Amino acid sequence: QQQQQQQQVQSQSQQQQEPAIAERHVLDKGGKEDFSIPLSTLTILPKRSPIEPLFRMPEIFTPPAGARVMSLQDGRSKMSKSHPNDGSRINLTDSADVIQQKIRRCKTDSVKGLVWGDPERPECDNLLTIYQLCAGKTKEEVADQCRDMSWGPFKELLAEAVIEHLRPIQGKYMDLQREPEYLDDLLANGAETAAVVADRTVERVRSAMGFLPAKRERK
Repeated sequence: QQQQQQQQVQSQSQQQQEPAIAERHVLDKGGKEDFSIPLSTLTILPKRSPIEPLFRMPEIFTPPAGARVMSLQDGRSKMSKSHPNDGSRINLTDSADVIQQKIRRCKTDSVKGLVWGDPERPECDNLLTIYQLCAGKTKEEVADQCRDMSWGPFKELLAEAVIEHLRPIQGKYMDLQREPEYLDDLLANGAETAAVVADRTVERVRSAMGFLPAKRERK
């Protein structure tokens, strides 16, 4: 009985040490197994233990406000940098004067008072949302502040909030524009770091598939 137990332990030890021969479960474009790849070209891999998933499942992040910022000229269309009308959007590099002009000319209505949630006033919802985001206020604070305002004073308030919100971003942009060498180094370092991470992921994927093309020796 002792000899039988020793043989079982020996057999289990051999199974753990023996490499697993890659199986040719390669699917062609039609979904059928493709046996055209000879086993001699496949790398023999050690048996794998259960590991964490190779890819992390992406999760959507939706901000509580401003998930979709709409056009300054049409409250039902998304603001887009590719729209032919430059007045339909606020660009990050727009000067204070340009921002004021765009907001003064943006589409509004003739109804007095600014309120949320009126389906007939999409531009009102959009401009209130932009003000809320740029001013760092809650929806309730904006509603209380702007409920009895007319469009003229509100547009001045909105333009000031947008300009102040973009000021530090534009300052950083101008600083980077004056240092092209720093930008080049930053891009090169980022590409190198990303390549290391990507190569590691690709190797894990190939390993999880159970076989790899044989590595060629460099001359």
